[in-house]
Amino acid sequence: MNVSNCLNAVLLVALAVLAQQAAFAQGTQRPFWVCVGADGARKAQDRACDVQDQTISAPRGAVSTPPSVQPAAAIKVDGNFAAAQAPSSVDGRPNPFKPIMDVAVKGFGVTAVILLAIGAIKVLVIKATTRKQGGRSNRRSSGQPNRRASNPSSRNGEAASPVRDPYESEPDAPSRPAPSGPARSEQPADAAQAPLTWNIALIRELEWKRFEELCMQFWNCKGYPARLSGPGADGGVDVLIADRRDPGKIFAVAQCKSWSSKPVGVESVRALWGAKDHFKANLALFYGLSGFTPDARAFAEGKHLKLISGEELLQQIMALTAPEQAELLATITRGDYTTPTCPACDIKMHRRTGKDGKPDFWGCNNFRRCGSKPIPLRG
Repeated sequence: MNVSNCLNAVLLVALAVLAQQAAFAQGTQRPFWVCVGADGARKAQDRACDVQDQTISAPRGAVSTPPSVQPAAAIKVDGNFAAAQAPSSVDGRPNPFKPIMDVAVKGFGVTAVILLAIGAIKVLVIKATTRKQGGRSNRRSSGQPNRRASNPSSRNGEAASPVRDPYESEPDAPSRPAPSGPARSEQPADAAQAPLTWNIALIRELEWKRFEELCMQFWNCKGYPARLSGPGADGGVDVLIADRRDPGKIFAVAQCKSWSSKPVGVESVRALWGAKDHFKANLALFYGLSGFTPDARAFAEGKHLKLISGEELLQQIMALTAPEQAELLATITRGDYTTPTCPACDIKMHRRTGKDGKPDFWGCNNFRRCGSKPIPLRG
């Protein structure tokens, strides 16, 4: 139901309430007399009783001509003799429901007035909105450029102006443009091309999510169905690797850390080992781009727990066939593979300028809703 239909329904209800109130008021204000004729039959009429009739009841304050009350005498009513009612019945007995009926009538009237006021406000709002939309259409048809459509950095037609956050003192610094989109055509041809060979520098340039995808796709190339655990809390597991003979069974679980300089400690390795038992997997794999501490390697020794550094991962990739390497390279380097992805809402983050001498960082435009924390830039 649109706004127009709602407005029509409100007006109809208001008119119905007003009509009911008017009819009720008219019915309660109409006076009538109850008379007994010479033949003993009772009758009600909207005028005073005739001279030969006896008045049984009359409206309060009514003046009868001739007098509305006859002397109390025995008259024959329905074949029996009965005395006429006392003269006090001329004024009529008070109606006990009259106060309630009066309140109801007033309530209906107030309700009708409120509904009419709401309908009038809606009419004004609709007219103002229509006038505003018409003005926008006229400006667009007159040749005024559309800022949203002309901004090459906007995403799906949304405004590209970033949301300022408390860590920021200056407008957003331009981040590295994505390989796809309007900015791609402005780059030189050699810069727009993906790297032709695998090397450790390429792996270190991958953002954290693309690094997880690399570990996942590596196992897919080896014939093991693998998938990411998804955004949010992962319970110490980033990649789930299924058994190639039974896809419904988890063969191995993997955790991926693309830290640039800090080695992975023993606490993270212990968490992965516990997650292995939770998923009932046979093997646990920890991919640490910057390596592991001696305590972490000592903990993994003698267990079905493999610690794989960035250099070791590169060696495993180079052991694949040439077509598999090329396919994996094209998949991992598609689009913007260096700008970090927000861990909470899974969108690309933007580079922010730190204030008070603090270093720049990566921030999410939706940080007020998703609650994501800033990610420091790699040194």
